[in-house]
Amino acid sequence: MRAISGHESFIVDKIGYDKEGYTVYTKLGNGTETTYAYDKQRKRLLSMNLTLNGLCESY
Repeated sequence: MRAISGHESFIVDKIGYDKEGYTVYTKLGNGTETTYAYDKQRKRLLSMNLTLNGLCESY
């Protein structure tokens, strides 16, 4: 997805999925990377880690 402005920039740069179609990785245009982990049986989100400029936040 690209922003509409005077210059080209990406809002969402990359999205990664596992074999079942769940999002496991995203990279935004500002460099923020997010990884997701899911419970294998229930398919519920277990954790989400955001990284930007070497700083990591886990939820």
